[in-house]
Formats: sequence, structure tokens, C-alpha cells
Amino acid sequence: MTLHHAIQELIRKSNRPMTATEIALELNRTDLYSKKDGTDIKSSQIIGRVENYPKLFSKEGELIGLPDGPLKAVVSDTPNVLQASPSENRHTIKIANPALAIKVLLNLKNYRKAPVINKIVPDQPGMFAIRIQRIHSLPKTFANLLEEKKHNLLYVGVAKQSLKRELLGEEVRAKGESRFFNTLGAVLGYLPPKGSLEDKSKPENFAFSESDQKELIDWMNQNLRVNWLCMDDGFDQLETQLILDEQPLLNVDNNPAALPEVKSAIKKCMKHAGANSLHIN
Repeated sequence: MTLHHAIQELIRKSNRPMTATEIALELNRTDLYSKKDGTDIKSSQIIGRVENYPKLFSKEGELIGLPDGPLKAVVSDTPNVLQASPSENRHTIKIANPALAIKVLLNLKNYRKAPVINKIVPDQPGMFAIRIQRIHSLPKTFANLLEEKKHNLLYVGVAKQSLKRELLGEEVRAKGESRFFNTLGAVLGYLPPKGSLEDKSKPENFAFSESDQKELIDWMNQNLRVNWLCMDDGFDQLETQLILDEQPLLNVDNNPAALPEVKSAIKKCMKHAGANSLHIN
């Protein structure tokens, strides 16, 4: 089955027009269509194929449908953005439409400086994204990689229970296990205390000294910008698609395009901490 036939079939099975992100997520989840090289399908590939076959599809805004009948793409009156709390904080919103969720999450205008988010990150599950304001505050190797990518996106992640605890507490303030915090510290050249991992089963959960943690938090407050969305479910698939499409610099887990330079920096920390294995998930 060709990709455009798979898109048609998926829309018929779903019995509604869909966004390119929804189509890519569903095709990657099922065996309806597979790429010859075995890699995941990107939403941009869905859009490209639909545009190449205008007679087979209708397109209205973010929606992709069939040419006519009940599956034709039309603008929906159903709201895609729902307030998650009475707060007027523009970040505390739930998104029903995956394509809109990605737009809101990646929109540069929605990002806030790291030091001002302490009192406004909600205690709800959701997704988050982290950007760097000035890419040349990173070591030259990593700054050059971001220049090649032509964006400043460092990381996207999910908080399955609480953005306040998992984004603010763990990832930005180092209170607990943090993949982003550890990866950032590694690429900035920090090392955990020598031998500190010898009794731990997860070598990627190394920790920096208190003084180094404080320096890293100060660095983040000066250089990072953060955005988030509250979501009840579906964020795991959305995270996978975002990593695939955007290739954030510091996402390593479940990232087929994870950079060897980032992996090397992490392994250096793991080795210094005395890890028995240098395998990275």
C-alpha cells in the first residue's frame, strides 16, 4: 500500500478528517503503512504527500479529509482549546487537537524565562518544551549543531503526574531524577562526583555535586526559556512525534536521531561516576 492510499484508508477508518500529526501518529502506531527504511513517518511527509495528490484529498486549515462527502475537511466549530483551571494564566490550558497542541507548545511567544516560572507551573499532567535564548552560550560543538538545525529547541518532555513536580522540580530545579538536567550538565562539561554511581542500578541517574547543581540552575535561569501545556492523555505519542519532527538537541531517549556528541557527554559522566554499564536507553 502506498502512503497516500494509507492516508485515505485511515481517514475512512477514523470516519472523520484528521490532522497531519494525528495521521502520522496513527500510521506509526499501526501496520497500515511502513517506510522501506523502517523509520517513523513525519507529519511533514503526510503534508507533502497530500499536497502532491490534491485530487485525492481536501485540506482546510490543519485538517485533511477526502475530496467530498461527510469526510471532506471543513472548519470545525468545536473548540480546540479548553481552560483547565479558572486561572487566567495562558499556559494552563488543555488542548484537544494534537496539531494545535504542537503549535501552542512550540510558539516562541509562549515561552517564559526560567527564573519566573516557580509560582505559575500547574500541578497537573502535561507536556513541556525548553529552548535556549542564546545558542552560543553552549559549548561551540553544540552551538554549531543548533545552528545547523536552525532552531533553539533543547528538549521536549512529558509530566505524567505533575508539571510542577516533574518539570519545575526535577528538570529545572534538580529535585530528584532528571534526564534533561543531567544531559544539560553533561554537555556543559560538568562531571558527577567520582565513584558516586557504584551502588546505583540506573547509571543515567548520576547526580552532580550541590555546588555544581547551583551553578547549573543559575546558568539555566540566565539562558533558558520554558513552555508547557496541560494534557490528560495522548502526550506520550505526541512527544514521540515532536522528537521525530523537531529533533531537539538534548532528547536522547526514544530518539532515532540522537546526537552522538550528546551521548558521548553523558557516557563521560556515567564513566566518571563509576557506572558498571555505559548503555543509554
